[in-house]
Amino acid sequence: MTNYYAKYVEPILNGMGDAARAELESNQIVKESISQIRGFKSIFINKERKEVAVSNFYFNVVQLYCNTRFMHQQEGFGNKIHMAKDKAKYNDIYANLDSKTGKLNMPKKWHDIFQIKYDDVAGYRCRMRRKDKYNFYIVTNSTERHNVRQALVDAGEVPTHDIDTLLTLWTFITAHSQIKSTAPKGTPKTDGRGYLNVANEIWDEMENKNRILRLQDEIHTIQSTYNQIDSCLDENLQAARSAQQAAMAAARQILNDDLPDSAALCDAMQHLVAKTQACDKIVREKEKNQIAKQRSIATEKQLSGLRFQELRERTK
Repeated sequence: MTNYYAKYVEPILNGMGDAARAELESNQIVKESISQIRGFKSIFINKERKEVAVSNFYFNVVQLYCNTRFMHQQEGFGNKIHMAKDKAKYNDIYANLDSKTGKLNMPKKWHDIFQIKYDDVAGYRCRMRRKDKYNFYIVTNSTERHNVRQALVDAGEVPTHDIDTLLTLWTFITAHSQIKSTAPKGTPKTDGRGYLNVANEIWDEMENKNRILRLQDEIHTIQSTYNQIDSCLDENLQAARSAQQAAMAAARQILNDDLPDSAALCDAMQHLVAKTQACDKIVREKEKNQIAKQRSIATEKQLSGLRFQELRERTK
């Protein structure tokens, strides 16, 4: 009988690193998956359910690796001259540094996080530790980095591979890389991560502002999309109204005859009814479009996580 835990799970847990293993084992879904293939009750579980449990385990491993990034010797740092490649947001902070005086246009409670130095060429510049976007780093050597990346992409493809293929992929990934935690060990150092809590406060405030700006952009996009649809519907409605007026005029002309042709009148009235129904249909589409726009905006607000109700209460 196959020991699913020993074959499919244990080698991956042992290979990814202590910090990553601890993180993964604290996941409730992982706990439940392991209990199905490791505990005494596993002998009563059929093969299909065990394979599903292993697949769930691999899915959570994929999620863990997706919340990491590859370590680079320059990442995590930035300064006024040499910016970390993925840290364009440093500009928002360093733009507040006066290179001639070295003064920061920022609340004093945040000044300590910056180390300001004077350079004969560049003037004053500052350096800081940034808030780590992810809790872990994938550490691997440069020769295998591309292959590890490709294996991660392959392991995360949907629909997922069978568990034997996933085992091969994850055995390769854990053999050529390891996840390291970014959490500081022991007492934070002044020159290292001593001001990480202050950095968190800065980044969180910036993130909140950016969330509002992003939401405004999303709402603007939604409004533009639905307004464009509404504009097209307005044009269609105008054309339908014109056709309706023409049909009505034709019916009136037949009615004004001394001896109206009943067959022609019947056709004219049917034509008028059809044109009227076409107008009503466009009006209903316009109403649906407005409702869909309001729902989309409301959904975006809800997904943003911003506390709109709390803001409303404060401004009453």
